[in-house]
Amino acid sequence: MPPGPSDPRTDEEWAHSNEEALESVRASLAAVGSRVAPVMAVYDKIAASVEGLAGQLSELTASIGVWVAKWRSTLPPNWDLDAISITNRRFFEVAQTDEIPIAWVPRSEIVAELFAAESRDSRMEIRLRNDAAVIQDCEGILEECLQPSLDDIHRLAWADILAYKEGHFAAAQALGVLLAESLILDHIRGDRAKGAYARAREEAHVDGRVLLIEFREAIATAPIGPFFEPISLGSGKPPPEWPNRHGAVHFPTLAQFSHANALVVIMLVASLAREVEKRANSN
Repeated sequence: MPPGPSDPRTDEEWAHSNEEALESVRASLAAVGSRVAPVMAVYDKIAASVEGLAGQLSELTASIGVWVAKWRSTLPPNWDLDAISITNRRFFEVAQTDEIPIAWVPRSEIVAELFAAESRDSRMEIRLRNDAAVIQDCEGILEECLQPSLDDIHRLAWADILAYKEGHFAAAQALGVLLAESLILDHIRGDRAKGAYARAREEAHVDGRVLLIEFREAIATAPIGPFFEPISLGSGKPPPEWPNRHGAVHFPTLAQFSHANALVVIMLVASLAREVEKRANSN
């Protein structure tokens, strides 16, 4: 803007004065630019690094997704992880220590209750309270067992369930013990030589360090340990009250042949029969 009426400077003086101001501004901007340039260079490097990291994170997320999908595929199909909170300690405690079959049967809602319970007695109560649903689940699983080589076992398993439903719990348990023993020794382990019970127990034992691809199988066979736990005839110890092959054969007590134990043995037969079916179809 040219000088106003009250400005004593001539147009040339005014122009010269503004030129000096403009040069000062230009110098200041240049100084700022020289300082900003390194910052912008660092920013560009950070932006490039973040972009690269985002790509790596995307790949990692995809890899984790694949791993999770693979892990879910190895779980027993009756487990719904949206309803079940699991830990290594809890599921091996239920399947191995408490000898409760939880692979293939029962349904997810009951499995969730079993995991949430804090003691074996509580889990026993849960099974008996839901025994109609558990038996229904066993029937559904047996309908999926179609191997011709196991036809006799499948037919006898149905007879076993019928005996249970009619209230013949001791008879159901006795038959179930024989069926479970045959499934374990002849089809799960394929070994009836001397020492077969001990080998079956050893091979079925899990301590949490189980491979991903073996997870379902480990859970399905975990109850074999207490089922074949040995009994010392001269030890003076009372016979076991949990479902036990040797207890049923050598110590037929009312504590051994109980309503609760009959249900566990039927669950074990259904679970093992379906596991054998799965293996046959995978070969």
